[in-house]
This record gives sequence, C-alpha cells and structure tokens, in this order.
Amino acid sequence: MAKIKLGTTLSGALWLQNITKSFSIDSRFARGKTYFNKGYVKKFSLVDNFVEASVKGSYGNYSTNFDFDLDEMMREKIIAYFHSNPMAQSSLLNGLLEQSFFDWCENEQIMLFPSNEKKIIGIRYRSILNYEALCTCYDFSEPSYPCKHIYALLFALCAEIDNNPLVLLKLHGVEVEEIVASLEIEHELEYPVAINFSEDFAPRDDAKTPLQILHQEDATHFIMSLLPSNPPFAPVDYKVALAEFYKASKVALPQILTPIHNENMDKIERLFKESKIEIIADKSMRTNKAILKHKVFRQEDTIIELLEPYIINSNKLGCTLHLIDFMRLFLSFKSEEGSAYYRYFYQLCRVGYLLLHANAFIPAVINEDAKKRLFIAWTPLGTQSFHEQLEVTLPHALSCVRHTQRGDFFDALSGTKMFLSALMRDYVTKMNFMHKKSIKNPPDISKAFFCGEAFSQKAAGRQNIDRAIANTFAIFMLAKNRYTLIASLDLQEQDQQYRFSLYVTQEGEETKLFLKDALTNDSSKELLKLMAPIRTILPEVEDLFVAQSIQLERNSFENFILERASLLSALGVKIELPKELHNLIKPRLAILAKSKKSPNSFLDLQKILEYDWVVAIGEHKLSMEEFMELVKEQGQIISYKESFITLSAEELKNLLASAKKKTKLTSYDILREKFSGNLFLDTTLENFFEKLFRDKNLEISQNLHADLRAYQSRGITWALNNLLNNFGVILADDMGLGKTVQTIGILLYLYEHTYAQKQALVVVPTSLLNNWQNELSKFAPTLDYALYYGQARTMETSKIIITTYDTLKRDTLLKEHPFDVIVIDEAQKIKNPDTQAAIAVKGIHAKYKIALSGTPVENSLSELWSIFDFALHGYLGELSHFINRYAKPIEIEKDTTAAAALKNITAPFMLRRLKTDKSIISDLPDKIVIDEYASLNPKQAALYQSVVDTTMQKLETLPSNERFGLIFKLITELKQICNHPRNFDKQSPLEAELSGKTEMLLEILESIVAKGEKVLIFTQYVEMANILAEIIEKSMLIEPLRLDGSMSKNARQNVVDTFEQSSENPIFILSLKAGGVGLNLTSASNVIHYDLWFNPAVENQATDRAFRIGQSKNVFVYRFITKNSFEEKIDNMIKAKLAIGEMSIAVGEKNISSMSNEEISTLFR
Repeated sequence: MAKIKLGTTLSGALWLQNITKSFSIDSRFARGKTYFNKGYVKKFSLVDNFVEASVKGSYGNYSTNFDFDLDEMMREKIIAYFHSNPMAQSSLLNGLLEQSFFDWCENEQIMLFPSNEKKIIGIRYRSILNYEALCTCYDFSEPSYPCKHIYALLFALCAEIDNNPLVLLKLHGVEVEEIVASLEIEHELEYPVAINFSEDFAPRDDAKTPLQILHQEDATHFIMSLLPSNPPFAPVDYKVALAEFYKASKVALPQILTPIHNENMDKIERLFKESKIEIIADKSMRTNKAILKHKVFRQEDTIIELLEPYIINSNKLGCTLHLIDFMRLFLSFKSEEGSAYYRYFYQLCRVGYLLLHANAFIPAVINEDAKKRLFIAWTPLGTQSFHEQLEVTLPHALSCVRHTQRGDFFDALSGTKMFLSALMRDYVTKMNFMHKKSIKNPPDISKAFFCGEAFSQKAAGRQNIDRAIANTFAIFMLAKNRYTLIASLDLQEQDQQYRFSLYVTQEGEETKLFLKDALTNDSSKELLKLMAPIRTILPEVEDLFVAQSIQLERNSFENFILERASLLSALGVKIELPKELHNLIKPRLAILAKSKKSPNSFLDLQKILEYDWVVAIGEHKLSMEEFMELVKEQGQIISYKESFITLSAEELKNLLASAKKKTKLTSYDILREKFSGNLFLDTTLENFFEKLFRDKNLEISQNLHADLRAYQSRGITWALNNLLNNFGVILADDMGLGKTVQTIGILLYLYEHTYAQKQALVVVPTSLLNNWQNELSKFAPTLDYALYYGQARTMETSKIIITTYDTLKRDTLLKEHPFDVIVIDEAQKIKNPDTQAAIAVKGIHAKYKIALSGTPVENSLSELWSIFDFALHGYLGELSHFINRYAKPIEIEKDTTAAAALKNITAPFMLRRLKTDKSIISDLPDKIVIDEYASLNPKQAALYQSVVDTTMQKLETLPSNERFGLIFKLITELKQICNHPRNFDKQSPLEAELSGKTEMLLEILESIVAKGEKVLIFTQYVEMANILAEIIEKSMLIEPLRLDGSMSKNARQNVVDTFEQSSENPIFILSLKAGGVGLNLTSASNVIHYDLWFNPAVENQATDRAFRIGQSKNVFVYRFITKNSFEEKIDNMIKAKLAIGEMSIAVGEKNISSMSNEEISTLFR
C-alpha cells in the first residue's frame, strides 16, 4: 500500500500538529503511523462522534475506539459562529474550514483537537483530556498514554479530515448536514452528469441550420491556475500529476484519435449517413459503445467488410463499435450533411475532439455507495465557452443515447453530456498514462483516475476521498448555477483610479445588485456558496461583502486585466471593462519593406528588396528603438495613444529574439505578409503593388462563342490579371457555374495576344475528355485541339493538347515537352502531394498555371496546400509549416484568427463562388441545362456495333412497310446498350464499370449528395430504374427511392412525401411515364435525364417536377448523351431544329423510318 501523505489540508495539518504536540513522539507514535500506512486499520467506522476500528497487531486484531467529550455549549457556539459569519458559511458550503475559524476557536478556548494537557492538581501533574480512547491490546493502560493502535486510529482520522475537513466538526457532535440544511443547500455529492430521461424526441426545427463548432481556448493554464497543490486524496501531488497528464494528452491525442485514411471512406461515410445510431453508456461509464443500425439490409456483407477493422460484433440489424473508433470515423468524414443522427454526431465528435485538444476536461467522482467504491469519470470542463457550444449543439440532439441498465433514452442535455463524458473516459483509459512518481507501483487512486479501475473506500483514511476529489474540482463547476456574476472595473474621473465592483443578477431577472445587497436577499445561500471558489481567484471579494466597490492597486489592476479576468470569464463571470480596456493591443513583429527603385515585375522584386523589422501596434509602426523606449520602466499594461498595449516579460523577450534572427525573405514572403497585414511599404513599393494588382481592364475575346454571365466575365478578367503578373490561379467555382468556359476564354486571350505561343496542356480525368472536346468545339472553334490519349497517341501541333492524369503519370514525352500553359481540371486529383499524379503535374514547367476544382478542400487543408503548390509554388511555404500555422489551428482548434489569415493570403489567387452566393444567384437563370457526354465502354461499343450491323443487313432486304418495326427495335436496343449492357441482354453483371453513363452518374451523384442536395433521375425503362437502384445502393450505400407505373396511388404519395420531407433520402429514381407529370418535387435542385426521350416537350415536362412554383433554388438539369453514338447525332438534329424555330422539333421512330438506308447507316454507325 502506498504511503499516505498526511496534513495536506489546513484542518489535517492542525490535527497532526496537535497530536504531535499533545503526545510523546516515541516508538508507539512511529509504529502507529507505520500500521496506518500499511493498511492495518480495518473496519473503520465514524458514527455521530464515535470512531472505532479493528487494528491489526503483532498477535491479532485489536478493537479500538475514540470520541471527544461532547460539550453542548461549545457545539452551539460553533453553529452560531457559522450562522453569523458569511465567509465562513461560504467555505463550509464548499467543504472547507478557514484559518479564521481556527483562530476564533483559539480565542474562544474551544479545543477542536485531541488535548493531553498536563496540569498540577494538588501535588501531582495530571492529564486533562478532552477525549476518550480504548484499545483491547495489552499495551493500552489509559487514554493519556495511547498505544500504537490508538495512534494508528488517530492517523486514520487525520487522513479522513484531510479528505473532508468537516469530519472535524462531526467529531464534536456538530452535524454539518444540520447546518447545511438550515442554509437550504444540497450537500450530497452530485453525479457528474445531471441524468434526465425522455420519451423519443426529434431535433428542434432549427436543427436544419448549419452546424456550429466553436473554438475552445486551451484550458491547461486555466486548470493549473485553479488547482491546489497537494490535494489530500492521493499520496502524490496531483497538481503535478495532472500537469504531466495534460502534457501527455497533447502528444497522445493525435495518435489515439488520428483520422482514418481508407480508400473506402466515402462509402463508410455514406453508410453512417444512412444508418440509425445509438450510444450505450452505463452509470460507471465503463461499458460504452456505439451501435450502427443499417437501413440498407441487402448490402450486409459489404457493410461488414467495410467496417471490419472497427466493429466489436455485428448481425443483420447492425454492428457495434468502440467509442474511440466511432469517433475516429466521424472525424474522418468530410461532409456535415446527412441524417439527423449523422449531423448530431458529426458535430458532437468534433466538439469532443476540440475539448480534448484544448485539455478542457476534468475528473469527477461517481459514487457506488452500496459497494463503498468510486469511479473516476472525465467530463467536459464547465467553462462559459462549453456552455455556449451546448447552446448551438442541443437543437440537433435526438433520442440516441441510452442508459445500459434502464434501457431508456436520456434527454438532449443529459445525452449530450453523457456521450462526451463516456468518450473522454474511454480516451483517458486508451492513453495508458501514469504519472512519473510511483509509476511502477502506482497508488490505487491513480489506477482509478487513469486506468478506469474501481477504487474501494472501505479502508480507513479512504472513506471521504470522494468528498476530497469533489472539493478539489468544485471550482470548475462554478458556471452551473442560477446566478450571473458581473465583475466591473470603472475609471473614477476625479482621481483617475480604477475601482472594482461585483454585481449579481438572478436567472430570469434583470435587476443588477451589488454583491453585498444580493447576499442580504440570498435566502437559499446558493450565492454564498459561490464566494469561496471566487475568493481563490479574487481575494478582494471578501471586502465586497460590506462595500459596493474597492480600489485596485497597480499590481492588482494589471493582474486582474491580464490573468484573473480571463479565469473568471471562463467560469461564467461576465467582465465589464471601460472602453479603453476592451481590446488590449498585442505588439507584433512586422516588416518594413523598402526599395530604391521600382521593380519591373514581381519576379524582379527580390533582387532590389531591402527590409527592416519594426513593431506594429495596431496600424502604427515603431522602430525597435522607439518601441524599447515606450516599454522602458513600465508595467505589463502600457498606455499608447488612445489605447493600451499589453506585453509580458516573456513576450518581450521572444519578440526581441525573433527580431535578431537573420531571416532571408523571398518575394513570396513579402507578398504573403502584405496580404496578412504584417507589412509596411515605402512609397516606391506601395506604388508598385498598387499598380501590380490594379485591374487591367482586359477585353474578352470576340471569338469566344458564349453568352457569358457577369460573374463568368469577372472570373476571366480576374484570372488574366493574375496570370499576366506571373501568378498561377485556382478557379474554384461550384459545380455547374462554368469553370470550363471561363478557362477557354482565358486560353483564347492568351493566344490571341501572343502571351502564349507554345502549346497548352489540359490535364483532365478520363471521364471529362469528351466534355472538353465538345466545349472547345462549341465555344472556341478558332482554337485547334488534339487528344493525347490511348495506346496509339501522338503529339500533334495543335495549340491545345488534352490528356489525362493517368497518361501524364506514365508518359515521358509530356514531361519533356515545352508548354506555355498548363490547365488541370478536377485539381483535387493532386490533393495528396506524394501521389504520382501530383508529382507528374508539378513536373510540367509552364509560364501560366491554372487549376480548376469545385472542391479544392475535400478532407484536409493540406489538400489546398498541394493545389497551391502547383499553381503558385512556394507561396504557402513548406507543407509542415502550413500544417502547423494554418491546418491544425483551423481544423482542430477552430481558430477563427488563423482561418481569417489563411483566407486573406489565398483569396487574391483563388476565386471561389457558390451557387448560393447572392452575387451569383441574381446572375443565374432559374434553370441551368448541362449536357454531359459519356463514352461507350469497350463491351458496350462491341454490342452497339453488332446490333447496328445485324439490323442494317436486315434493312437491305426488308420491305418498306416493315421498316418501322425494325427501326423501333433498333432504337430501343441501342438506347438500352448505351444505358447499360444489362438493360439490353438481361444478364450482364450489375457493375457500374460496364457503362460509361453509369460511371458518370455515380460521379455526379457523389458531388450532389456530398453537398446535401437532392436529385431526380428519370429513365424511360423500369428495368433500367431497377438496375440503377441496385448499382447505386451497392456503390454508394444509399437506398434510392423508386416510383413507377406499377405502384398504387397511396404508395406513390407515400414515396413522394418521404422524398420531400426527409433529408435521409436524397436520390429519387422515376420512370419517365409515371413520374413525368402530376408530381411536385421541389426539394430537388438537380434533375438527371439518364436516357433522352428525343422530344424536348416530354423532357421539359419531367424537369418541371422540380422546376415549378415553390422552388426556391436554381435547378441544374443534366442531360446524359453517349458520345459518338446515335444519341449525340439525334440530339444535334433536335438542337438544329430548335435553332431555326421549327414548330415540330421531336425526332422519333417515324422520322427516322422515312430516311434512306444510307442516312440510317450514317445516323447509327
């Protein structure tokens, strides 16, 4: 058993001091202490004021007991003391006895401790005792000369008094509960989480709003500032131990909760979006788990295979995961859109991570009275910022956290806190931490704190440890009350001194009272209880029991502003400061850049650049000499102009050390600091940068055959202004806003004005080859292009060379070929800088670099760095610096300052507009129609050609009256082949890879679903709807809703209502005949025509299911067309008719059957 440290509190120390003074320090005394430390004191019991125990001795166990002589007058005086002394009451309510109480007892000659005073009575010295003691051992003779077993009992009592000083009052018959009850305060230890149960409940209406995850300040300093040294519940100093623990947590967190990198993460994310989630937690928080209940039952094997590394067990209804793995998965998910369950835990896991990262979690006691043992829970630190986070989290809560024993669901608040606490407990256990002192043989209490073990309180010296732990961490619960405290600092005009006041408001009331007045009205004494922990931060509070305000001396004033105000604020105390103290300015190191002559271009800047370090104070700059003169012989708060600056000695030391470093700055460093606001320029450079970024009023090429929207014109000129300044650009407009046509406009300008003379390389995913060819032909017929793709590829002399990422990775010719321009579409393909694609793309040297991406950040900000590393190599520095400076603070800590800084330096070179932007919405048509071209898969192409050849042979000999039937059959079969071979032959595997259209569909659906949007998919064939439903379910783990002509009226209405009202069903597949009319489906903002009807009226009628009255969003319509097939040729025929305003624009079987064999052959081949 670990040696127990005694006398760690004032009460325990005085007990130890008095028994040391009252009794002889002999071998009995020393052996009694050894007996206690070895755990020989058994069956310890304190009832009323009577203490007894069995103490193990050399020859067996001995019964011992001890009690004070009760003095009713003394008892009444003690009770009266507390009733008349507000500060003493406050301490008592927090389980403490103050020095002032012991001083009063001494003045009143009240003997609280064992006394063995020797007095002369008659002619002899006699012992005057205030206690009785008895032991059954042979050494015991009288109470004034205790045996070692009595000493052991007295040491056990010392440990109990350390853990709970109020035991000392109990020994004298002063029932603390009686005093506390008269003060109307609950004295029982609370469970760490207030437990309330609820019937099933759904998220509140405002749960549809965007999730908010608030930044949490690092709490380590806050906790360490308020934690006392040597708290009594452990034989080691737990202030030191917890300092070690929180430091270790900083290292352990990214290792334990590292995001999961899995090639199937998109599927796993979608599975969670489509599942019902339950969390199971028991009272001791030792058996916590997450249960995932699948909606997509047919894919059970796929689901188990996906989650196999993370699940505990599984069955047909779902699977069970450890909370740590559950959280790691959620931290890896990139989209917040999904079911109510998904959104709630997406937010909650990030909140939990932020709390852990900020060390904003503390130990709390869970008592099991029946078994006389305790467990240590870890709960969120109850700071003001946590309560603010709760306010924005609870609207998203729903019935999903369940009590293990009862089986009932917790309400929103209890469930949210229980989940976070269970998560923190599992995390701490996973850390495998133990403090350095006694690491090989840790005390039992440390195993409870860090290993999740139960701690028995049966032994002597342990029975009040729960109270000691609760008292130690009670200050962190300050924010959990119905009072709001307001700490106010006011400047007195007459003497220009600051005076401090403490005001109180009560929940639901607006009246603001001075503390002394509020205490007079505090019948419940709850406010009084708050004052003891407040006094540990603000000793002056005791003066405010009788005065409205007090004057703060200079040191106290600075300490309050710089230290204590933030501690109080974190505990929920509102801080009111004069205007001049609201925003203290932190001096920062900045650069003063100079040049004797103006650079010819940005590339020349570094050659002629001169710079000095200066100190920036707001918008003002001081030389280092001026700054040192300002701070000389002043405190930490310094008056400057009409503001105050604050600077600690450590901060001044670091600032001076940074200024002495010989840092060589590049042109990009200067540019980055300019946009960060950390750069001062002389007149020459100020004029240079103003001219550099001045709009050049460029005119868009007349050869661009497109009716550009205003935002598209702005995008072209923005990009050209940067490119002509030798800066690469990232065009990151949302999908459907026309990145391709803007890029074509940029290329036209560069070639027409001879800025580009060598070829341009356009690198795209394979699925976009057709689109780029079509867009170039359509919008820029004067720009010749060629494909560099396939086994027989050759380098043509065309201005534009279109290739794929896969080709670029393995082709040596491209790497050596000179280009003036490189464009990369879907630039997120190079998001990982270590991939072959990223290395190959960045290996191409070109004067002008353009990156296109609708999603420049999918999972991590490091992806943005990689795209910038292509477009503007070196601008964002090394990846490690970028991660530490921006990625970690923004992604992990939700640091808004870092986010704003990153936006400032990237915005000049990255243009991102969303469909929802106000400046864009007004510029968009209500309906945007986009033709998407798919290529035939090799098997499709073979089937297609076989059917055409066979049919053409039959047509040669067929009489004219039988042509219609054969043509109809041909069109149907070719449509089905273009859709998917399975649609034609009924036996091909249900695999997306067998159809170019199906692969393209999945890519578009991924983007739509990731943004939380809904989509209608129309097809002419019920069988094709079935095929798509199965492939989508298997590939995306989403069960699409279905509607076809076989469904009853009620069934149709039910599925329509589900789609319109539920966020969990984003995909709706409809057969064109059944779903093309009579439905109102305005929750969808995307429509996909998987196979075209060749009649625009029918197509528009289907589109109008979403594009109709009640639609509040722009509708994007995707028309799927198979490249180099009859679909493309017929679509061109329809568009030609539309262009000349023909009344009959449908192209059907009758039109085609009247063609000659040669015309039919040309159409279909």
